[in-house]
Amino acid sequence: MKVHNKNIARAVFLKIYYSKENKETCQKAALRLASGIFRGEIRLGLGDVDWMIDSELYKFGCHFDISRDGDIASFDMNGQTNIHAKKWKKMTEDIPYFLESNNLIIN
Repeated sequence: MKVHNKNIARAVFLKIYYSKENKETCQKAALRLASGIFRGEIRLGLGDVDWMIDSELYKFGCHFDISRDGDIASFDMNGQTNIHAKKWKKMTEDIPYFLESNNLIIN
């Protein structure tokens, strides 16, 4: 099934925001991701906050466009990602306040 990248980013936002890890880093990462969701694209560098966002999006199977120098990865929120239905359900079932509705999935 295909899932909008913006909905994957919303799931990652909630997962990071409610994480019990380093609270300060998680809050910075969640705010940075929220900003990217509103702009429609997020550009990630090499810092801890960017790495946290990158690794969580990668777990959902998202792909990034890498700059020529290899130091900036950009993620387009307007695209779609193919995810197996069971994997999507398993990854989103433990995220607080994430509601799966019909508008999140494209069949």
